Amino acid sequence: MADHVTLSVFGKEAPQPVDAAFIIARVDDDLGVEAFIVSIAGSTARPDGGTWHITWSLADGRAARESNDVIASKPWAPMPAMALSLYPAHW
Repeated sequence: MADHVTLSVFGKEAPQPVDAAFIIARVDDDLGVEAFIVSIAGSTARPDGGTWHITWSLADGRAARESNDVIASKPWAPMPAMALSLYPAHW
């Protein structure tokens, strides 16, 4: 996966390119969903109450939206910050 970080809600204008975005942690449910936690401008909190993240890997039969549940229920494994370049796009 690893193709996007959701930055805005459907129907809203895409934001400007993001500075100061970093992968800071990893979470895995050991059942087929793995995600990286993303910090944007120093925060992992999305405006909708979720957590900025990138879905990294999925087993057959699993869906990217399941990353949200794994992030909320499993401990995050901190990792050295890795810089990201994020660019606005509409899907």
